[in-house]
Amino acid sequence: MTDIPGYNITGRVSSLQVDFYDRKLESGNYLKCSELSLGYNLSSGVCKKLWLSSFRVNLNVRDIFTLSRYKGTDPENFGAFGYPIPRKFMLSLSLGI
Repeated sequence: MTDIPGYNITGRVSSLQVDFYDRKLESGNYLKCSELSLGYNLSSGVCKKLWLSSFRVNLNVRDIFTLSRYKGTDPENFGAFGYPIPRKFMLSLSLGI
């Protein structure tokens, strides 16, 4: 007897036995923040002082964080068979002349 859960199939052909144990399985639960976008428009008074009609700054960040107890690289990316997803930053400026 054992306290480790398992699944056992015994076939008819010469005691063929296949054991599938789930003691090494981990929870695949995770919380992921995949995208954040922030933007700011400069006021028209400040734009006039800078000789601009408009000014906007945008920051976009992708693949920010993943919270998980999973020990592999990324629970969404097939664990040991995939590379972790890199964080990406994009800053954009929109100027109206």
